[in-house]
Order: sequence, then C-alpha cells, then structure tokens
Amino acid sequence: MKNFLIYLTWIFILSAMLLTSGCGSGESRTEAADSIYSVEYLNSISIDNPERALALLDTAEQKNLMSEFDIARLRCLAYHNGLSDYKNALRYGLEAYDMPEAREDTQVFLSLLEVIADDYYENGNYEESVRMCTEGLKLASDSLLRTEEANFDIALAENLWEFGRKDEAYLKLGEAVDILEKEAAKDRLYKTADDYVYSLGAYIQSLYSDCRYRDAIAMLPRYEQAMDCLESKDDIPNGLVDMRRASAYAAFASMLAFEGDNRKADELYRKLLETDYSKTPDGGQLLVPYLLARKRYAEALNLLQDEKEYWQANADTLSYDYIDFHLKREQEALTGLNKTAEALRVANTIQQMSDTLRERDRSAKALELAEIYKTQEQALQLEQQSASILIRNIIIGSALILLILAVVFIIRILRYNKTINNKNKVMVKTIDELIGYKDELFERQEEVLQLRKELDEAKKKTDIEAPLTETTENNVESASSEIPENSESLLTEGDKTLYIRMNHEIQARKLYLNSKFSRKDLMAEFKISANKFALLFKEFAGCTFSQYIQNYRLDYAVKLMRENPQWNFDAIAKEAQMSNGAFYSHFKRRFGMSPSDFRAGEASISSQKQSE
Repeated sequence: MKNFLIYLTWIFILSAMLLTSGCGSGESRTEAADSIYSVEYLNSISIDNPERALALLDTAEQKNLMSEFDIARLRCLAYHNGLSDYKNALRYGLEAYDMPEAREDTQVFLSLLEVIADDYYENGNYEESVRMCTEGLKLASDSLLRTEEANFDIALAENLWEFGRKDEAYLKLGEAVDILEKEAAKDRLYKTADDYVYSLGAYIQSLYSDCRYRDAIAMLPRYEQAMDCLESKDDIPNGLVDMRRASAYAAFASMLAFEGDNRKADELYRKLLETDYSKTPDGGQLLVPYLLARKRYAEALNLLQDEKEYWQANADTLSYDYIDFHLKREQEALTGLNKTAEALRVANTIQQMSDTLRERDRSAKALELAEIYKTQEQALQLEQQSASILIRNIIIGSALILLILAVVFIIRILRYNKTINNKNKVMVKTIDELIGYKDELFERQEEVLQLRKELDEAKKKTDIEAPLTETTENNVESASSEIPENSESLLTEGDKTLYIRMNHEIQARKLYLNSKFSRKDLMAEFKISANKFALLFKEFAGCTFSQYIQNYRLDYAVKLMRENPQWNFDAIAKEAQMSNGAFYSHFKRRFGMSPSDFRAGEASISSQKQSE
C-alpha cells in the first residue's frame, strides 16, 4: 500500500507521455514537415526527444528563425514535458509570460499558465502556483472556455491538498470532473474526453491518499464510462485507449487487493494482462504493484529483474524514479520472501543513491546558476560586439560635445565669477560708504543736538523763549495725544527733531544691542503714543521699528566683520544680537549678497589696495 501513491502518479505520467507522443506521431516522427523549426514540430518532439527540441531552438534563436516568445515557450515545454526539469521549465515559462506576445492568443496563454502553475507546484512554491491558477481560472471563465477552466480547477485542487484544505480540494475536483464530463460529451475530438479521464484519475488518487479506498473503488464504473466516451472519439491516437484501460485495470486491481477483494482484483488483473500495453516495457511496470499487494513476491521479483535490464538499457538508473519505481519495490519483494540480506543490500543502495542524488542536486543548482550567469555574459558580449561601432561613435561624438560644453561652461563660470566678484566689490564699497555716511551723520547730529542743548540752556537763563523751544514743548505736550495712522501731513518739524533725538539715543547708547530693550521703553522715555511712534519711524526711517533695529544690528555686524576678519559668522551674529538664520537671511535681503560674499569682497579690495 505504501507504494501505491507513487505507482498511481507514475500511471498518469506514462499516460501523458503516450498521449503527447501519439498526438505528434504523424508529423513529429519524421522531418518531412515544412520546417523543423515550426512551432508544431518542436512542440511534437518536446516529450520523446526534448534534447533535439532544445538544440533546434538554440539554432532558431541564433538564426532569428522564430520569435523570442515561441522560443521561450517551447523551451519551457521541452524542460517540463520531456526532461521533468521544472526549475528550467519555470525559468523559461516566466520569461515567456512577461512578453507582450503571451496574451495575444488566449488559448496559448492559458496553456502557458497551466504549465507555469504546474512548475511552481513541482518546485514546492504552492502560493505562486495558486496565483497562476487563479489568473488562469478568471481568464478561462471570462473567455467561456469551460475545459480550460476545469483543468485549472484540477491544478488548484492539487495545491489546496498540499495546504491541507481537503474539503476545498474535493470540491474543485468534483466541479472539474462534472464540467469535463459535459464538455467531453459535446466535443468530437479526443482531447477533452482524455482530460475527463485524467480528472477522474486525479480524483481517485486524492481519495486513495486520504485512505478512502472504498470511495476510490466506487468510481470504477464512472471511469469505465469515461473510457467508453474516449473510445468513441474520431481522432483518437493509436494505442491511447488500450494504455488508459491498462492503467485503470492496474490501479483498481491494486486497490481491490488492498481492500481484500481478491476475486475482483484478480479479474481486473486478467483484463490487464489481455491489453497490448501490458506487454510493453512501460506497461510491464504496471503489474508489479498488484503482485506486491497479492504477496506474489516471486513473480514481482522476476518482473523487476526484467525491468532492471530495461532501465539499465534505456533509462538513467541514478534517479529518484529508479529508486521509487524499482529499488523500493525490489526491497519490498525481497523482504516478503524473507531474503533479509538482499533486502538490506538494496536498502543500502537506496541510501547511497539518495545521498548521491542530493549531492548532485546541490551541484546541479550551482551549475545552473553558473550556466545562467554564463548565458547572460555571452548574451551581453554579443550585444556589446554588435553595438561596439555605434557605441564608439556615440562616445567620440559625446566626448566632443561634452568638451565643447565644458569649455563653454568654464568660460561662462569664469565670466560669471568675475561679474559676481566685481559686483561684490562694488557692493562692499557701497556698504562701506553707507556705513561711513551713517557714522558721519551721527556725529553731525550729535553736534547739532549738543548746540541745541546749549542754546536751550542759554535761553532759559535769560527767560527768552525761542520759537524752536516753544515748538518742542508743544510737541512734547501733544506726544500723549492720539494721532491717526494716516496723518502724515500732521507731522511737523518738531516731530522730525523728536525722531532725530530718539535715533541719536538709540545709536549713542547702542540700545539695539540690548536684548532687554523694547519700543515701550523708548515710548515711555520720550512720552509718545504708540500710533505716533509707529508713524514717526514710518515717515523718517522708512520702515517699522523692528526693521529699523534689525538694520542697525546689521550695520554693527558689518563693522565687526571689517574690524575682526578672524571671527566666524556665528560669533558675529551672536555679538549683533541675532540668530544665525536671521543674520544670513536679513543680511542677504538688505545688501543683496551673503556674509561670505561680503567678506570675500572685503579681502579682494584689501589685496588690491596692498598690490597698488
């Protein structure tokens, strides 16, 4: 019983192989087709001669005889059907899947999706397999292709089974079987009927895996009806029905023997022996599971001996298939005959082969990666060789253009820098003159205020009230009164004198450097209202009081930069009672240049003076 799952899987693999080889027998067995590089011919030999198919595809690629999509898709089929190399099959299947041509023909695309889903399944990536099945199901459903929809249901059921979701798997298998039964009844071609037979086989295999032997055996009548349906089709390949019936007799005979119904099992076994397929080397392998189940170990061992000679002559004896389909059966037969030493020898052979195969798989994976890298390198070299002249011309032309652009760019940069330097020098001179003018103005204002103060004191002694003093007192008395914001026309010469006095006090005492100083202090000191205070600065300073203070701090910062060229900008900003950000932004906004440009201009002017 433990070998039956492997056995049943082998049955359907053999069935698929015979089916495909039968389909192509009329055209693939000979090379009398219009072209050996046609899609039909290469597809037909993808199972029984995959190495030739791959060699022809390599030549077709080199000579540009086929589209890239067809080459990738047919390589996928050759690796999948003929070599059971599901990793390489998946690689080329995904390559074809990503090409725009893949979706031009719905039938072809669905077939590709089915193969990719199976490759993912065989590689153990059930999540991606489900994703491909889902995409195929939707497309098949939208395209009203019921047969393809059922085939994707079967593939999806296999994945659900791996996830342990047996109820959903049975539901999908049941839906697929029912759909294919109806489609097979309508279709005169054999393919749909054979899909129906395959779906029943998958259902039976699932029941057996779930130890539901009686349920599996109960499907025998329906399987026979499906075989009758297949046999009634017009284009059925030679030997297909005989092979399918032989596979079914072998499977059900083994299950009946497991269940103890030896009479029915023996009856089906006799029918199996009457088939032509059972007399072939592949068909002879179908007899062994029944003989082992009936404990007819000697007969099984004789068949296995003939089978071993066939394996050694026609197949690879260092493979997992040889272990599963021959050595393990041989071990079971020897154990049943109490030939312990020989059974142990076979067990050791199985262990050694398994270790060798695992090591070979690891090496194959490394070689596969190396081959992929080598292929990519070769493709890259071909591309580089074919485009070398063009690339060289492009490089030379680009180099000349870049050289010209670089020269132009350098000239423009030099001119720009020269213009900026000249501008900076002019700006530095202008700023220096402005600061010097302000200093000179301050000194003159201080002299005027001092003379005015002396004059006022002299007039007080002689009790002579000068018009100026009277005007000043009147202005001071009216300082507490409210003046509308839009009353600039009401400002008098005395108001200007008041502003000059405030400006002088701010400069003389450097109040702009006092962090605790505020406009309220100044208004209180000069007994002036807030509205008039703002109006005075707007009229005579041309800015708000905050901007006025900021300007004096910037002027002070300029003096510090000139007097202390070794100071950094952070120290200067701190000394001028400004934050670093405010210092940089207000400096550039007011003077049209950054502090570093100003310092560079100052240095340039100093160097020029020294050289003169």
